Amino acid sequence: MEEDLLNLVRYLNASKLQVFIKIRIPNSLPYIFAGLKISTTMCVVGAIVGEFMASEKGLGYLIRDAQAFIDMPTMFACLILLSVMGLFLFSCIQIIEKLCMPWNNRKVHV
Repeated sequence: MEEDLLNLVRYLNASKLQVFIKIRIPNSLPYIFAGLKISTTMCVVGAIVGEFMASEKGLGYLIRDAQAFIDMPTMFACLILLSVMGLFLFSCIQIIEKLCMPWNNRKVHV
């Protein structure tokens, strides 16, 4: 369908900037937001792994320290906090996605 749309705007003498803004960007937004959703949750994991390896502060260090002393409440509190951080970042991206792509607000039935 995109090829037909590109042929149409070429026939209507649209400039390259108009094609880019009106067709290319809106068609690429779903892929951009899919990548953002994945990367926001993975950045939390990456930060924690980095703190596991070489840190003397942070949640990763606190989890490693709690594991060494078998301090389960601290460990679970850190894990819950990390989960909340990941969910918060994912929700922020979802809200931005709904604002940027109002035509794509589909309801998912579970």
